[in-house]
Amino acid sequence: MREWTSLPIVVLSVRDQESEKIESLDAGADDYLTKPFSMSELLARVRAVVRRSCAKLTNEVFTTGALKVDFSKREVFVGDEQIKLTATEYHLLRVLVRHAGLVRTHNQLIHEVWGCTQYHDSIHLLRVTVSNLRRKLVSDSTPLRPILTEPGVGYRLQSVQ
Repeated sequence: MREWTSLPIVVLSVRDQESEKIESLDAGADDYLTKPFSMSELLARVRAVVRRSCAKLTNEVFTTGALKVDFSKREVFVGDEQIKLTATEYHLLRVLVRHAGLVRTHNQLIHEVWGCTQYHDSIHLLRVTVSNLRRKLVSDSTPLRPILTEPGVGYRLQSVQ
């Protein structure tokens, strides 16, 4: 699952062997809870993994090529120039940064940015938003396009050092 999502993963299992727990945690799970458990313990563990995953993103400064995103200040720079994004463009960029280097399908991006959208042509809405975001992220000093199209699949944020 870690190949396509960075969402927190809590494993619920009846298997209480240490090797099973280690294997799951090494495979990318954030926590492992064995049955029987109380609902209050489950909710506390879910709150803890969500808190940790949100803290990682909000205290982070992401940089790839000339693109720099400071999540704690909600600022985006291309080179030394600060870029103004709409709320939707910023949300889309956050999703792409969270999965930098990985392909996000059209449906994954639509779901993560707009949720359960009622738009009839949501893929067109996504394409327009990506186009606007791309235009804002390209400057004269950096011809590199950070958002790559994966034809027929979706988009990927190029991760360059």
